[in-house]
Amino acid sequence: MFIKNVLVAIVILILLFLATEFFLILYVNNTGLTRFSNNTLLLDEFIPGKEQSLFGANVKINSKGLRDYEYSYEKPDNIFRIVAIGDSFTFGHGIELNETYIKQLEKKLNQNSSLRYEVINFGFPAYNVLQNYEMMKSRALRFNPDLIMLGYFLNDPEFIPGMNPLIQYCKENKSVIDELNINIFEKSKIVRFLIRYYTTFVYEKKIAEFGIGYFDYINSEKYLGWNCTKKIFNQINLLSKRNNIPVLLIIIPHYDVQMSTYERIVNLSKKNGFYVLNFHTYFLNISDEEVYTKNDKPHFNREGNKIISDSIYDFLKKERKKLI
Repeated sequence: MFIKNVLVAIVILILLFLATEFFLILYVNNTGLTRFSNNTLLLDEFIPGKEQSLFGANVKINSKGLRDYEYSYEKPDNIFRIVAIGDSFTFGHGIELNETYIKQLEKKLNQNSSLRYEVINFGFPAYNVLQNYEMMKSRALRFNPDLIMLGYFLNDPEFIPGMNPLIQYCKENKSVIDELNINIFEKSKIVRFLIRYYTTFVYEKKIAEFGIGYFDYINSEKYLGWNCTKKIFNQINLLSKRNNIPVLLIIIPHYDVQMSTYERIVNLSKKNGFYVLNFHTYFLNISDEEVYTKNDKPHFNREGNKIISDSIYDFLKKERKKLI
């Protein structure tokens, strides 16, 4: 009798698991702007053609699954194409598309220029350094870019122990990320749904625990994710050389982070042959109201994004002979 009850309980659990999977696939995975990605490194992706208001801004996803205008995979003649990869700061959290540093830069570059510029937004909120690399490798390169622009925020080395492919990559000491053996449970919608909410819980708990020192900690040798970041930067360097595409790393600042942390990121970037723009000092003497979105520091408003786009513009003009 006992064995029979156990078997019935197992069958019920399996049916509940399958029913929940079915619900997540049909409902949660197809509402809002995002869905679970078939690419297990990306985890989530935008749904092409979706549009909605998000944090007070209109967000429209194009046919390629990007928050941007339509661009063809084939690059037209007389076009210098830049792909911008990053998290919510690149995506444009709480601001309109034309207010992002991506679109402000594109507009300014095309003023009084015989060469036409395209700056394409590959930003996705909450992507970490591994997901940004995967986005670069699997999607951005399809657009045949002339320059890769990588936005780096201070939480980019973050991962969830035991559940995220990033930690597997580090522990297994793989030489290339392509060799990752993704556990079948990470492909489950239920597990990935739980990972998403567990991430938020862990992130808030760590912030509370470390306070202002959290971002310094995860960008140091004490944190395994930083060692992963070093390996991934090396992979980006190899990808850059293999495709003859330069990389410009943009360090998005956070208040109350030590200068040594920024220097560590800059040094790692230069070691891998990246151009670097560190925006830490650009915002030191500016009031929060001038540059941050309302009630959502540290995301930047239109003016904050303008400071970033203007500085990138000046850099590109200065380095024009090397890049174009």
